[in-house]
Amino acid sequence: MASMRVCLVTSELAPFRGWGVGTTTALLARALHDAGHEVHLLVDDMPGLRGGAAREFPGVRTHILTSEEFGQALAQCPAECTRRPIVVHRRLARLHDQFRFDAIEFNDFYGDAYMALQARRLGGAYAGVRMGVVLHSPIGLLRSINAQHSYPLDIAMIAHMEAESIRHADVLLAPSRAIVDALQNLEGFGDAIDPARLAVVHNPMELPGAPCAHDGTGTPEVLFFGRLETRKGPDVLIRAAKILLESGVDLRVRIVGVDTDCGPAGRPMRAHLQSRVVGRAPRERFIFEDNRPRAELFDLVRRAAVCCFPARWDNFPNACLEAMAQGACVVSSDGGGMREVIEDGRSGLLARAGDAPHLAQVLGRALADRALRTRLGEAARERVREVCDPRRAAEGHAAALLAARPALITTPQPVANSGASSAHPRPAERVSVVIPVYNLGATLPETLASVQAQTRRADEVVLVDDGSTDPHTIDVLRGAEAKGCRVVRQENRGLPGARNAGIHAASGDWVVTLDADDLLAPTFIEACLRAAALSPGAALVSTHMACFTESPARPEVLFVPLGLAREIIPAANVASSAMIMVRRDAMLAIGGYDETLHTYEDWEICCRLAGHGYRAEILPEPLIWHRMRPGSLFNSLTPREDFVLRSAVMARHAGLSPSPSRTARIVLGLRETVPSMDAATTAAEVVRSHLRYRLADRADALVRAVGVRSLVKRALLAVEGRG
Repeated sequence: MASMRVCLVTSELAPFRGWGVGTTTALLARALHDAGHEVHLLVDDMPGLRGGAAREFPGVRTHILTSEEFGQALAQCPAECTRRPIVVHRRLARLHDQFRFDAIEFNDFYGDAYMALQARRLGGAYAGVRMGVVLHSPIGLLRSINAQHSYPLDIAMIAHMEAESIRHADVLLAPSRAIVDALQNLEGFGDAIDPARLAVVHNPMELPGAPCAHDGTGTPEVLFFGRLETRKGPDVLIRAAKILLESGVDLRVRIVGVDTDCGPAGRPMRAHLQSRVVGRAPRERFIFEDNRPRAELFDLVRRAAVCCFPARWDNFPNACLEAMAQGACVVSSDGGGMREVIEDGRSGLLARAGDAPHLAQVLGRALADRALRTRLGEAARERVREVCDPRRAAEGHAAALLAARPALITTPQPVANSGASSAHPRPAERVSVVIPVYNLGATLPETLASVQAQTRRADEVVLVDDGSTDPHTIDVLRGAEAKGCRVVRQENRGLPGARNAGIHAASGDWVVTLDADDLLAPTFIEACLRAAALSPGAALVSTHMACFTESPARPEVLFVPLGLAREIIPAANVASSAMIMVRRDAMLAIGGYDETLHTYEDWEICCRLAGHGYRAEILPEPLIWHRMRPGSLFNSLTPREDFVLRSAVMARHAGLSPSPSRTARIVLGLRETVPSMDAATTAAEVVRSHLRYRLADRADALVRAVGVRSLVKRALLAVEGRG
């Protein structure tokens, strides 16, 4: 097999931090290196990593995502859910320029691959690189199994980015067939799991030098270790143990793991489990402990008569595999991937998932027969050796990556026009820039300069004088007209009406909507045209938006839209900023901007495009510079106006979401974003403190819920004492 230069991207890495994902990534990195591949790790910083990486991973090159990198992103991008994929992509792009990777493999968690895959799909980055995503357990699946019905905006955005990453990866690596089946049946994922891009490769697991040996004396102990989640089934174990204890079976249950908010009404799960220990069974027979270091966990495994993992559903749980590798007698459930490893009655015992009486029956059988436990433990160890051999896992990952067909990138060449020299022919499609102007003569020249500086020049610039009364603005418009800009003059109709007039007057195939106080980065038109060529059928293309007060070189907020995420955009504007490149015929077909909305018209038009079946693409780089200026403050919405306008958008697009229940829960979650602070106060604090971490995620949710323009207006009003 040909050797590769491969980079594994991970937020967890054993033994420094993490659970199954961290262990799997660590073992895979070593195994790939041992198989002759050049292995790189791009990993979050964590205690002990800097000094211990070389010792733990000899020959593997470790690249650490530093707190400074996250801090720099925080200063611009307030939401953790979008900040992380941005940081990963920025660093990964630099590493790829240096090392030229053959393959990059991401875990599905947090949508780590999202921005990198967007950059590859729409901008030609990472050309020729095979990009894989490992299907551990996307957040939407976990919350569904855990019966976590709340659906905050950040969770919805992570779920969207994870699904899009899975949809666009070159290869999907599944530790079990169970995760494939679960995702194919999960809302929003059915079309993302392409069998042609799928490889089932079991996770690696190392065997310790010697198996455990239970001495058989004292009260038999049943050990559970893992995260305290509904899906892991610790409550099922408690119910089963109570059945056994009340029937006279001598046993003790030890539950070890990190607490979660999976209890009823989002309360701590450990407290909920402890409250279930009632009845005739003595409470002292149930021991609850926080997570322990791996070495101490293995000591508990050796002392236990049975290790029990009664999951309602699990993918390919490392806790169960590690107990089997230790030679423990394991009782698990048939819910998920463990039935692909455990041969019932031979290398372990399986109970029906979620069935406490059946689990009690199976546990009782194991506890009553020491010889059976010994035989099952010995076979379990051999089964792990057979199924989870690290060399076999490395071969499976390498073969899947090598067989993958990296997305073909046929980027159109940059196009120069308007007198600039170029050896490349100009594409047939024309681009018009439409700029509504109302008394903004002070900023319009800089805006026009950013249009004139485009590497792919616009074919025309249409200025819509929306009834300006300021003499300076009128003079600036006359000067721009003398230099070749088209000027459309009308009585004041407001921003949506001015945009509509400009779109009707434009002659281009594509229209760039630009406000008269904002700026475009020099490559905006070129990059958007390239993205449109790489994504045929897209009707809207835009980019991230950097917001500034003094200079675009010093942005203060980065707005990161996700495009037409139909489940989310009826509840909150994650679609795009107002600055877009959009097909003129699509805008005319849907009737243009709604002129009854004096704000949120950009949010509503994205909903309408989605409702008519159009697609949008968002380039993962900030090529729009939005000016946060005090002069735009006088149209700030009152809370009542904000409520009425948002309600209007939601009412018009109530049928847009493929999952109305989830969308409604996003709306409910927005009410809890800042329980004691209104939007203006929160945003003002953000501006003053340069997006301190403790307010960052709250602020981003507000930006999306209230809208960028309105929130920035309110923030600056509050800063000036005018809110």
